[in-house]
Amino acid sequence: MASCTVLDAADTRYHVVRTAATALGWLVVEGPAAAAAEVPAAYYGHPTHAADGAAAPAHVLWLDRSVAAGRVSALQPWQRVNHFAGMDCVARKAVLFKRLMAVARLCRSGLAEADAPPGRGATGLRGASVGAGGLRALLDAVCSMAPDSYSIPAELPLLERQARAAAAGAGGDAPFYIVKPNKGCQGRGIVLTQRPAEVLRELLAAAGREADGYLVQAYVDRPLLIEGKKFDLRLYALLLSVRAPAKTASLRERLQPLPQEGSAAADSSPSAQRPVPAALQGVELYLHQEGLVRICAAPYETPTAANSACGSVHLTNYAVNRQSPQFSIDTSGHDDSGARAAAAAGDAGVSEGNKRDLRFMASFLNERDPALWARVWRRLCSCVALTVLSGVDVLQREMAGAGALRQHRGDGMGCFELLGFDVMLREADAYTPVLMEVNHSPSLFCGTSVDFAIKQHVLTDTLRLVGSRMPDPSQYADGAQYARCMTQQASRMRKQTHALLSNREVRFTEVLPHYRVFSESGTEEPSLLDDWSTEERAQQVGMVELSKLVR
Repeated sequence: MASCTVLDAADTRYHVVRTAATALGWLVVEGPAAAAAEVPAAYYGHPTHAADGAAAPAHVLWLDRSVAAGRVSALQPWQRVNHFAGMDCVARKAVLFKRLMAVARLCRSGLAEADAPPGRGATGLRGASVGAGGLRALLDAVCSMAPDSYSIPAELPLLERQARAAAAGAGGDAPFYIVKPNKGCQGRGIVLTQRPAEVLRELLAAAGREADGYLVQAYVDRPLLIEGKKFDLRLYALLLSVRAPAKTASLRERLQPLPQEGSAAADSSPSAQRPVPAALQGVELYLHQEGLVRICAAPYETPTAANSACGSVHLTNYAVNRQSPQFSIDTSGHDDSGARAAAAAGDAGVSEGNKRDLRFMASFLNERDPALWARVWRRLCSCVALTVLSGVDVLQREMAGAGALRQHRGDGMGCFELLGFDVMLREADAYTPVLMEVNHSPSLFCGTSVDFAIKQHVLTDTLRLVGSRMPDPSQYADGAQYARCMTQQASRMRKQTHALLSNREVRFTEVLPHYRVFSESGTEEPSLLDDWSTEERAQQVGMVELSKLVR
C-alpha cells in the first residue's frame, strides 16, 4: 500500500483534476504509457503530477463517464470512485423532471384527499394519512424550483391539453415552451415555440424509430437580468456520501402537519442545530461557494415568433453564445493565486464579459440589498438539497445492491460525486431559483484562466473533503484493517471535515445533514445562517418519502 493517497487519472481528460490532486501532495497515476505521454507536465502553470507516475494501487478513481453497479462492486473497501451508480435519476433531465412532476402530483392528490370527506379518494400514498402541512410545503417548493415539464412522447396528450388551456387562460396568447432533446447537449436541437405539440409531432415523425424522446418545459418568463441580458448560474455540489438511514416510523409520522409558528416545536432559534430527521440521515451534501455566471451574448427580449430562434437571446448555453460576435470573456484580475484572497477581502470578482464568477453575483445582488445574496444562497442550497433528495432512495438501493454498504465497506463511503447544477433566478418571484439541469460529469475543460481558477478551487476542495474521510494509507494493508480504522477513527474524521469547513480551508457550504455556512473568521453567522427550519425540513423529508413512490 502506497504511503500517500493515489489518484488514478487514466480515465479522465481533465488536466485540472490532476493539478488539484497534485496540489494536495497526492500521487497521480495514468494509464498506458502512450496515453500518459499526452498529459502535459504543467497546466496553467500548475504541475499535473507529484511524481513521475510509478504504478501504485489507487485510492481514488476519477472517471469522466458514469458507473454501473458492477464497477462499484469491484472496488476495494478503501477505494473511492467519483460517481454513484443510478445517478441518472438526478442527472438525466428527462428522468429528473418526470420524477419531480410525479412528486407534485402526489402532493396535490394528498391535499385533495385531506379536504375530501372521510373515506373518499386515495392519495396514492398507500392509504397513509399524510399531514397537509408537509405536502403543501413540498408542493410549493417543487412548483417554485421546477418549470412545468412533460416527458415526450408519453405525455404528449397531456401537454397538448394543458397548452390549450394555458392559451385560453391568457386570452388566446399562447405561452412559449422550450423543447429539449433527451440526449441533446450544448444547446443542440433546442426549439422555443408556442406550438409544442405540433412541433413535436413533426420531430417524432422525422426521427421515426430513432427518436430518443424530448423534455418539454414551460419557458421561464421574467428572469433576472444582468445588464439587460439573460443568464444562469453553474453551481458545483459535492455529494460525499449516501448511506442507508436508520429504521424510521410510518409515513404518517414522518409527514406530520407543521407546528404552528411560535410554538416550541417550530422554534427557529439560530443557535440550535436541530436533530436530523431519520429519512435524511446518511446523506452528506455540500455546495461550493465558487461557480460561474454565464450571460447571454445578446440583450434579452420577451419571446416572440420573430425572435424565438435567436439562441444568444434566450439560451444561456456557453456553446451557443460563444459563436456570437458579441461574446467576450474578461480574464483580467482573476488568477488562481489571488482569487481566494480577493474573495476574503470582498472583491467584486470578474465583472466584465459573458462569463463571470459568484463573487460578482454576490456583489450584484448585494447592491440591491446587503443581505440579498445570503438569502438567495440559502434558496439555492435548498433547491440543490431537494433535487438530490429526490433520488436518494434510488442511490441507496444501488449502493446496497452493489454490496457497498456491508462488511468491510459498511462505512458507505465508496462513492462520491461532483454535480454541476444549472440554475436561473426569477426577478418577479423574489429571486427564486429555477432548476434547469443537473450534470453528473460537468465539463472541467478550462478555456480561460477564469475557468481554471474556479475549477481548480472546486476540485482541490472536493478532493480535500474526500480525503478527510479516508484513513492514512500506511495504517491498513487489507479490508479488515481498513474497516477497523474507519470504525475507530470515525469521530476524528468527522471533526476533521468540520474543521476544514469552519476554518475555511475549503469553500463549501454544508447543505445536508445541516445547513451551515462559515464566516471568514471561522464562526457561524446566526442571523443569516440558521439551520434548516421546520418547514424546510418538512419539504426535505417529504421529498425523500414521496420519491419512494415514484416509478
